[in-house]
Amino acid sequence: MNLSELEEQVKRLNSQIEKLEILANKQRYEAREAVQSHEADFERRLQLLEEENEKLRREYEKMRYQRLHLIKGLEELRLRLAKTSEMCHK
Repeated sequence: MNLSELEEQVKRLNSQIEKLEILANKQRYEAREAVQSHEADFERRLQLLEEENEKLRREYEKMRYQRLHLIKGLEELRLRLAKTSEMCHK
């Protein structure tokens, strides 16, 4: 191989390297964009899940309160029934 052929080969290799660097930079940029997009989507989903969780927690607390209120009402009815039953047996 003579000097001019080697220089031409070096130019081709440099051109290929430059193209590969451009491609790598483009892919890095696209990957970074995709990650940021996924992070934003994840944050939105997380926020929605947290809101839904809070809503369910409030519903749970409300149902718990209603249950306690019903239990108290049942106890009062049992006491009344017991008193009524006592009065009927006297």
